Amino acid sequence: MKPTVYVGLGGTGLKAIAHTKKMFEEQYGVGNIPPEIAFLAVDFDKGEPNKPDIATDITTDFLQLQANVNPRKFYDTNKEQLPWLFGGNVKYLAEKIGDGASQVRTTGRLYTEIVINKFRNALDAAITNVTHIANHAGGASETDIYMVFSMAGGTGAGSFLTLAQDTYVRKRGAVKIYAYGVLHGIFETVDVSGNLTPRVFSNAYSTLLDVDYLLHASDENPVPFMIDHRTEEITAPVFEEFYLINNVTDRGETIKTIDDLCKVVGTSLFVSSGDVGAANVAVGNMVWIDHVPGNPTQREIVDALTAV
Repeated sequence: MKPTVYVGLGGTGLKAIAHTKKMFEEQYGVGNIPPEIAFLAVDFDKGEPNKPDIATDITTDFLQLQANVNPRKFYDTNKEQLPWLFGGNVKYLAEKIGDGASQVRTTGRLYTEIVINKFRNALDAAITNVTHIANHAGGASETDIYMVFSMAGGTGAGSFLTLAQDTYVRKRGAVKIYAYGVLHGIFETVDVSGNLTPRVFSNAYSTLLDVDYLLHASDENPVPFMIDHRTEEITAPVFEEFYLINNVTDRGETIKTIDDLCKVVGTSLFVSSGDVGAANVAVGNMVWIDHVPGNPTQREIVDALTAV
């Protein structure tokens, strides 16, 4: 087994890695998952792992991110160092992190900045543990990190940018990061009226543009990115591979529930572990778009960016 850490960001990511964990339990037995495998579930809603649609018990893998910091006051104190938080989005900040990101990406990103040291400590501990086990067995010391999240929500779409960049900068050469980003389609399917998920398309559109921007990083074209109130230059794509997950199959069939889609993603994550998984994952692509001709609409840009 290659040392691997599965990181679920937000409710969608948490549900997906729970399905992955369940498959490991079915394969090896509950409590007997290979020690080279670790799980880390991250969400600002502390009640998320206790919801009835979680595939298996993930409470011990859940990172409590609540903090005694008022996000509004934090922003007021540090706004000169937070130019990416648009003025119009400040009104969505809650009085406490545990109130959630409310489907606003910049809110999820700000909350991540506030608690980033908690995430660093938890991820570093997981990487150290799985790598130590692998080294002891004479295996590889490089760790695979699979980050799973919704590109259409607040917590996942807001946090993955900071967490992936931060992990890459701090662990350059010691980890490979694979991203599984769930697009807006599943949420539009389960909420046709858009009353419960009003921002999913706008979030997916914005997230895709961010990913497209970051994929162009190179030594000749360093990309500046703000992490923890400082600016870092990224000189290579952070993600080894980036998978866009939609809820329509190759045969045109529509997956109609979030849990069913998370089960599909969880299965993909499970078969991607270890040496056999490395061969499976190698068939993927990392694609970016240089431009979309004409004067495209948001929908046309999303269609172009997701034409993988």
